[in-house]
Amino acid sequence: MFAECTSPISSLSYGDCLGYVQGVSDALGTVVVGCVPNGVKLSQVKNVVVEHLRKNPAERHTAAAALTIAAIMEAWCPLKSNTPIVHFKK
Repeated sequence: MFAECTSPISSLSYGDCLGYVQGVSDALGTVVVGCVPNGVKLSQVKNVVVEHLRKNPAERHTAAAALTIAAIMEAWCPLKSNTPIVHFKK
């Protein structure tokens, strides 16, 4: 995932990265309400994922979905005591 997300913007791999990050981010947003602030752009989410991968190279073998979720949760959804991890939208 790191290689795809750090590829040149004009490459197919970069497009794959953006599509993947958007899909995981959207899916996460269906179960975790109010996590990512309104107005956050896809490029910003991608940058958060890349930064997480840069800071944690030993995790790069982990499933891409898990890495993307971990990066998003770390950036915008820190767990607080007495806060449920998942809220389902009705």
